[in-house]
Amino acid sequence: RNFQTIVNEFEMIFKAFSNCSLPQGWKLNNTPTGEWLTFYLVNQGVSISSNCRKCPRTYRLLGSLRTFIGNNVFGNACFSVLKPGTVITEHYGPTNVRIRCHLGLKTPSNCELVVGGEPQCWAEGRCLLFDDSFLHTAFHEGSVDEGSRVIFMVDLWHPIVAAAERQALDFIFAPGR
Repeated sequence: RNFQTIVNEFEMIFKAFSNCSLPQGWKLNNTPTGEWLTFYLVNQGVSISSNCRKCPRTYRLLGSLRTFIGNNVFGNACFSVLKPGTVITEHYGPTNVRIRCHLGLKTPSNCELVVGGEPQCWAEGRCLLFDDSFLHTAFHEGSVDEGSRVIFMVDLWHPIVAAAERQALDFIFAPGR
């Protein structure tokens, strides 16, 4: 039920691309090849109210996740779109206090996430969890006919981080601090 809600809200905001090249709220990220687009509901602990209003049910779902990092700069939640032919440069996340969750919304073949040298594949309706402090990259080698790879990305507290530590990290790394 929640999966279909998230997919439906994604499809509503993605329709805006039929009217212009980069609709309001979307960000085009730097990649060596292809196009990687993101639509943040929460970016580094700050809710993007104009985007949240376009996806109210998905934003409400975030609030129901007790392990979502929503109060410090390590917390993000966004739709991520990889168009065919896209490669994201290998990179490290900034911390190991979080686990990154990728919920597969549209997962054509020939798309892959490689974390610490280990290939991972997305699946529609399934969550792929990984520690993004490890070197990782993603790519979409599929054809234009297959369409874009789409995930909903959410940062969650690593289970080893205790409640008192979470509070301290929220205070120390509060947005704008």
